[in-house]
Amino acid sequence: MKTYRFLLIIALSTSILGCSCSQDIVSPEFDYNLKSAKVIETNNLFGLELLKKVFEAEEEANVMISPASVSIALGMAYNGAETTTRFAFEEVLNYEGLTREEVNEITKELIQVLVTNVNGNLLEIANSLWYDEEFPVEPEFITLNSHYYDAEVKELDFGSADAVKTINDWVNGKTHGKIEEIIDSIDPATMMFLINAIYFNCIWDVEFDPDDTHQANFYNENGSLFGKVDMMQLESTFKVSTNQSFSAVELPYKNGKFSMFLFLPSEESSVDLLVQELDGAEWEAQMKSFKEQEDFSVYMP
Repeated sequence: MKTYRFLLIIALSTSILGCSCSQDIVSPEFDYNLKSAKVIETNNLFGLELLKKVFEAEEEANVMISPASVSIALGMAYNGAETTTRFAFEEVLNYEGLTREEVNEITKELIQVLVTNVNGNLLEIANSLWYDEEFPVEPEFITLNSHYYDAEVKELDFGSADAVKTINDWVNGKTHGKIEEIIDSIDPATMMFLINAIYFNCIWDVEFDPDDTHQANFYNENGSLFGKVDMMQLESTFKVSTNQSFSAVELPYKNGKFSMFLFLPSEESSVDLLVQELDGAEWEAQMKSFKEQEDFSVYMP
């Protein structure tokens, strides 16, 4: 068996509306209506477009992004935008037809539903707004982001020796040490930072047994041997989808809210082609194509 480069997507919101959590887990209820459906759809579209743009521009072989983080940070910035800048935000974020208040209300509700800390499953979302002490900030901008995004607002002397460390320490703490540094300097022209941090650490619904991990060959997309890697494996009933372009499997997490989707391109396709073909309609079609299959084997580095 050959194992190749694959496309990994962690879906944080696709199963919010139809999750089946155990009865002892109490989650905030989400008010699903046409407006909230529009915001979820626009977030998905933005995430797919962002993935394409980053994938095209990035020279590294491996790319990892958090569309949710970017969307939330831009949502905070949107609260300070007016006239042509506001219209530009609405076009990029696909907010046409929604008022700013509707976007804020629904985003706040989505964040509350996504945040999880039960039975070993943890997803934390933290927002902060840092502005230079010499920069005047409209009180309404601070109020909106504090109320809807629960943003910590900090006035800071950007010219001080400790400013960079102060911001990096906040990010390091909110990501539990996973991101130690987000900035290495502050440009004199910079007046504000809007920062979102998401920490995700959840348990598989069907866990990999460490005793089943073994050394196996891993191949580059062109078929050449990358080398030996530690390969996890398990066999269980999963939802899978297969067509001429890829084979895919959904690996759910134990809390019922989140899933990881693994897409393995066929020999006739590639990760580049899969990303190029992704759009809202294609994503919806792919999600509907998953069917349960018993005794399905998963191998993952």
